[in-house]
Amino acid sequence: MHQTLGMLVGSGLVALVLSACGGSSQPASNPNGQANFNGGYNNPPPNGNYPPNGNYPPNGAQPNNGYPPNGAQPQPTAAPPPPPPPTGGPAQPVDAAMAAPITPLLQQAGRTQAPPGAKPMGPPIVANFTAGQTFESVVQMSGNRCYTVVAAGGPGVGGVHMELFATFPPLPTPFAVSQDSGTSSVLGANPNCQKQLISAPMKLVIKVPAGQGIVAAQVYEK
Repeated sequence: MHQTLGMLVGSGLVALVLSACGGSSQPASNPNGQANFNGGYNNPPPNGNYPPNGNYPPNGAQPNNGYPPNGAQPQPTAAPPPPPPPTGGPAQPVDAAMAAPITPLLQQAGRTQAPPGAKPMGPPIVANFTAGQTFESVVQMSGNRCYTVVAAGGPGVGGVHMELFATFPPLPTPFAVSQDSGTSSVLGANPNCQKQLISAPMKLVIKVPAGQGIVAAQVYEK
């Protein structure tokens, strides 16, 4: 009986020792919700915040993949304004019929600016100008004659200027320069008409410094 009692006491002591040293088979969790055993996975942190090295920005926001914030669609870029009309260069010749609105002005200028008895020489010279453009026309002038050139601009023309150049030999400076007044111009006004000593072609240059529109010029000969 003493042997049996000793065995029971020994068994009880062993059980107490094992109970004190043993642990639960379930891993304990820490306050941050992460497992404390090797190979475990982190639970999502509070408030949907992902770690800094994750694929998403803070606060659970999704990447915009290049689109504007708040889902706004990109707006098309406005087309640039059309370029301004070119300035300078040669004006375009047009039919003399387009000068019909300013023909009375040419006729009136011929009566007042050319010497008495002067006659119009051929049809009017007519061109369509933009600001800064010029128009050149060769006029055959005869020796011992006197010449007057009148010009007028239509609606939109800001001014008219004329110059006469010798072509044989060609000279860089004008042989004669017009007197300008607004949209009208006269070269060789009476009594100082342009006297031609020899027969030669002369180059008439018409300029429009401002505005745009039709300009007509008429050469008178006496």
